[in-house]
Amino acid sequence: MTILPRYFRAFRDVPEWPYGIRAKAVKLRLEDEDDYNYLGLYNAILSHVFQTSTTPFSVTPSFLSPGRRTQVNVPPATFLVYHRDRLVLILQINPPHRLQDPLARQRAEWNLKEQIHALRDQFVTSSVWACTCFGKWASYYELSPGGPQGYEWAQWGSDPGFDKPDGGKDKSPLGRWDTNVLMPDGRKKLFELVDKIREMVDGLGDGEVDLEEWQDEES
Repeated sequence: MTILPRYFRAFRDVPEWPYGIRAKAVKLRLEDEDDYNYLGLYNAILSHVFQTSTTPFSVTPSFLSPGRRTQVNVPPATFLVYHRDRLVLILQINPPHRLQDPLARQRAEWNLKEQIHALRDQFVTSSVWACTCFGKWASYYELSPGGPQGYEWAQWGSDPGFDKPDGGKDKSPLGRWDTNVLMPDGRKKLFELVDKIREMVDGLGDGEVDLEEWQDEES
């Protein structure tokens, strides 16, 4: 049996992604899996799946400086995906080694909830999606405007607690992060999300969105 070098085994393990994404995945396997190393990977993945070079989608990163990443309660790095001026996806990256920590998972969802609250004025579509990642492992959520306070949470397959982290009961179970975005099942799930977003924006006007006018109509 031929034993491939680690570098080539990594390429073999993610065959469905383009070369640039596979190369970034290999780099992660060869280096310490610090959360900051995932910024380039997710920027490449989001740009690829949304085809930002040929479509009206854009990916806006919000990076933290290396010094701030060591501080407690600093929000994780965030990517925002827009269709023209419409916010359609929020993705946050957390340190991969914290995935097994129940409090870290709960804090990740709480940080995401706070981020969404800060961005609510930009929600102008029938749904907005969000994602929390611990390294390569992702959990997806959908926001819809059907709740009594406007947009409410509905996760695919379960109901997230999104309570403030208190170190008590595990309100953010590990099973929510059930797909690795680099593997075929994780890639499929991500593309299913992108398809949902594309279906939602199909038929919307191509002009820019006047957020103030839209909010006046809603109120």
